[in-house]
Parts: sequence; C-alpha cells; structure tokens
Amino acid sequence: MQIFNMPLYEGLPQGFLIMFMMIGAALGSFFNVLVIRWPKHQIAKNDQEAATWQALRKKDNKQLKLANQAEIPTLMGGFSKCPCCNTPIPIYWNIPIISWILLRGTSRCCKKPIKFQYLGYELFGALLFGAVGLSVGPSMYGLVLGVFLMILSLAAMVDLKEGFIPDSVLFAGYIVAMILTTGPHWADMTGAFQTGLIAFFSLYVPFRLYAAIRGQVGMGCADMHLIALCGIFLGPKLIWIIVPLIPFLGVTWYVFHKQWLPRGMFVQVVGAKGIPAGPAIVAATFVITASIISGHL
Repeated sequence: MQIFNMPLYEGLPQGFLIMFMMIGAALGSFFNVLVIRWPKHQIAKNDQEAATWQALRKKDNKQLKLANQAEIPTLMGGFSKCPCCNTPIPIYWNIPIISWILLRGTSRCCKKPIKFQYLGYELFGALLFGAVGLSVGPSMYGLVLGVFLMILSLAAMVDLKEGFIPDSVLFAGYIVAMILTTGPHWADMTGAFQTGLIAFFSLYVPFRLYAAIRGQVGMGCADMHLIALCGIFLGPKLIWIIVPLIPFLGVTWYVFHKQWLPRGMFVQVVGAKGIPAGPAIVAATFVITASIISGHL
C-alpha cells in the first residue's frame, strides 16, 4: 500500500532517527505502566466474573447487580503516578529515558529509588525502534512493525512476571499483524492467515488429547494463540522458529528452576501453572525477524 512507503520525516537529516527512537521509548514507558497495572486489573476482573457466575447459579438478582457494579482498576486511564508514594507525576517529569537520568533514578516527590525496570523498558523500546528505523526505514511500515514487536514484548513481559498473557494483547497483536500483511511484508495475507491457523490447530489438537488422556495441561491456550500470532506475522517462515525456541525454553526453565526471578502479584494470588513459554516464543520470533530482515532467511 502507498501509505506504508511514506517516510515519517522526509527531507530531514538522518540524525532525526532519534525522533523514531523516542516513539519506541514512549511506547516502552506506556507498556511498562500496563505491566504494572495488569495484575490488579486481571484479579479484579476474575473476581467480578466469579461473583457474577455464583450469583447466576444461586439466581440471586441482588448479588448479580452488585457483582456487575464491581469496580475494575483501569488500564489506560489516569495519569502516571509515583510507584513509591502514588503521587501523580507531571508530564514534564515523565519524559522517557531523560527524566530517569535527570532524576538519577529517584522519585522527584518522595526521593525514593525507582526500579531500573522503568528505564530498561524505555531503552528497549528506543533501541528496537532504532533497529527498525535503520533496517526497514523510519516509514509508516517501520512504525507499524515496531508497534507489533513492542506488543509481542508486552505479552512476554506480563507472562514472565505474572504467568498469563492478556487476551486483549493477543487481539491487538492479531489486528496489527494482519495490517502488516497488506504492506511490503514478507508474508501476504493469505499465507499469513493459513500459517496462523495451522500453527494453532497443530498445537491445540495434540495438547487437548494429551490433557484428556493424562489429565494434565501441557500447554496453555494463550501460548497456542501467541504462536499462531507469530505465525501470522512470520508466515511460512514460522517453521524456523523451532531452532531458537528450544534453547530459549531451556534458559527459561533453568531461570525459573533456580528461582532467580521474583513472581508478580497475579501468580502469588492465583498460583503458577507452570513455566511461562511466552518469553521464549517472543525471543525466538525476534531472532527469526532479525534473520529475515538481514536477508539470512
């Protein structure tokens, strides 16, 4: 499509690549907020659904009304707040990367240290968009590609910390992945859609049979959807994901076996169902994406 070839800053010096990188840093800052807010949101959502079903089974209209009015913490709304004292952060002290450096990693309101996770995700977004800008160009296609890769990173971050992949993240990923296939992508829409379907059902059928026979869940449905999403993005080249996926799964298993990573609120409340596969799937997809862009695949 013509719009995908449109450069975002035509005629400006190459040094303005920093503008493209700041978009990635801003996305990293926003997604980091989502990683922090999502556990409370998901727990409240689960509580509301459980209360609603209990009210339906008891046919208690009064309880059902109360359940429907239960408050679920918002994900998108509201200004960013200090993670230490919950004070709203002014927009001029909420500039990605720059604010963290100027404040030397401490909160301006209460002077307490801010976790490196905030700066780390912002740097990741900036470097990711910088790599996209240098490889495929700071165009509309590069912007959409960068957004998609950041959505994958969000799924990996939530799964790594909280042990689940939000449905809305997968849904947004499906939409952006299909949009990519309408541009100068390496997989057309038909091939991408077919690969996604094959990837999902080739996992769903055997693992559901395994669960029926053994009574154990070998792979969560969200992981199957994540692989299907990566299949839509990569197209037939998804077959190569198995090469980096196996070692990444091994590293993930070892890290969690040694308990090197603290688990989040959702895991502590609901309980862990196993080793999260999402981070390994996303890391392997990043490797294959880099190989495609560099011409090795």
